[in-house]
Amino acid sequence: MPGLKIKKTGASSCAMGHIGSVADVIAGHLPTKLATKRFSAPDYAYGFELASTNDKEALGEAIIINDICYTTATNKEAANYFQLTTSQDFLTGGIFIIPRDCNPGYIADYPMQGGTLSFEDFYRHLYQAVKKPLAFVALVEFDDFHSVAIGRPPIDNKPIFDNMDYYYPFPPTQENAVSALVIGALTDYNDPELTAINKELEVVLYHNPMDEKTFSLTHHAHALTLTQMPTSLLEVTPAMAKQVRHLLIENSTIRSIHADIYPIHAMKNLFPL
Repeated sequence: MPGLKIKKTGASSCAMGHIGSVADVIAGHLPTKLATKRFSAPDYAYGFELASTNDKEALGEAIIINDICYTTATNKEAANYFQLTTSQDFLTGGIFIIPRDCNPGYIADYPMQGGTLSFEDFYRHLYQAVKKPLAFVALVEFDDFHSVAIGRPPIDNKPIFDNMDYYYPFPPTQENAVSALVIGALTDYNDPELTAINKELEVVLYHNPMDEKTFSLTHHAHALTLTQMPTSLLEVTPAMAKQVRHLLIENSTIRSIHADIYPIHAMKNLFPL
């Protein structure tokens, strides 16, 4: 892909972590042991999926970076409904974790140069370079940003995809010229050589019917939208944060991106139930 540079760093692949499972999240099920258990964001390098900085009634889209958990609150009875909340501790029903001892095995760069790169092509070329499941953490200048955010906490055993109107009172949005931090993961579930690790990755990766276009790779990413683009991941702070959203790759295009890429060889359950 002209303009997209992907280079190796020499670091080895990582064993990623998880707390709970996206399968439970999709089923609307919150395990009893997780309903009141709080975790510390500084214990992890990065994370994304579902969390609350308050109680279980506010569980929503979430990202962890720089010792802070960012969430979009889902408690309709609270004054901060559908707004950003931040805290160093959180509870979760399912979250994917990049541990602190992981180092990126690749760095990807697409400088702003007048053209755009679709998120589909970004994923495709990442996977062609790494040739195994991977996670990534990226600063992205979007030309077009297609996203959605859950508006109800998945805690009442109502499956999300069977109750879309309930969970998504606000439709997906299409925005232009958006700065964001994006954390995600992807793999090829059709590769028979990856059967074992792909089975482990079911705690974070799934087919989302909201992604309308057929795409060969299974992917999942959240974006923390920002008021300005920092020069490095270390500079992401609550002062510049706006909202956590689920990224939809269809019609999402990139003006520029800098991404740390983490090849994955195993998943580790950080809080066995």
